[in-house]
Amino acid sequence: MIIKYAFLYVILLTTTSFLHAGEFLTSGQIKNILKAERKPKAELSAAKRVYFCWSKPDHPTHVHGYERFARTFASQLSAIEKVQATTTEGYPTREQWTSADLVVFNLTQSNLSSEQYSAMDSHLNQGGSVIVVHQGLVQRTGYEEWAKRIGLAFSWGARESRSRWGKGELEISLDTRHAIFKGFPETIRVEDELYWNLTAGNQGKVSILGETPAPKNVRSSASYADTTKWPAFWTVEHSAKDGAKAGRVFCCVISHPNEVAFSSSFQIVMMRAFAWCLGEPASPFLQNIAP
Repeated sequence: MIIKYAFLYVILLTTTSFLHAGEFLTSGQIKNILKAERKPKAELSAAKRVYFCWSKPDHPTHVHGYERFARTFASQLSAIEKVQATTTEGYPTREQWTSADLVVFNLTQSNLSSEQYSAMDSHLNQGGSVIVVHQGLVQRTGYEEWAKRIGLAFSWGARESRSRWGKGELEISLDTRHAIFKGFPETIRVEDELYWNLTAGNQGKVSILGETPAPKNVRSSASYADTTKWPAFWTVEHSAKDGAKAGRVFCCVISHPNEVAFSSSFQIVMMRAFAWCLGEPASPFLQNIAP
């Protein structure tokens, strides 16, 4: 009897204890990914400038940690040789766009001007890159223009065209052929918030890297079939201009709760996304992640 319960305890330990709050990879998967990426250690080809954009809190303290997200990841990137990462409140200035290699949006914003879009377009046309995380996909006004640059954006349109959101367990199927998700399981499960029925832009090549059904408790059979899968991760590659490399965009719907946003699993996704957007090897970005 003692042996039986000891065996059951071992089974329980190996299936549950390696997943902590917010993690969607096991500790073993995290260790294997980091081990594979860290050897041999590579170096960046050139100095990089990154801006993290944040806005004041507009949600409970356990979700949407915009400023904490910006300052945490900026600190981690600044520890990498040749990377200078800083934070900025709100939308970047034209001067910041001009000096940036990568701009990261995790914030609430609305009513961007034509001048602000022009600065972003110049950045992308000259081979700059952009990352948009969770709430950064949502813009109250001008969401069609936002979608043009980032591929998909939250829609405030009427009736069927309006986007939806809801929380629950998400079962996300991944494209593990892409560098951002290399070595990941084909499916991850995470308790998070999904935005879906997003409006699509018409610029650049959009590639879906992860998709999931809507959370069960908020599906509407009248409008959305239970089998419908919605984008959770995607990239956009914009057309190169005047001999420059193509501008790159990575977008991520998840990371509503802070437990996910600051988990080792999500750090791997973000660090690989930074590397992919900048056209650099991933290993320098993964050195400081705790397994």
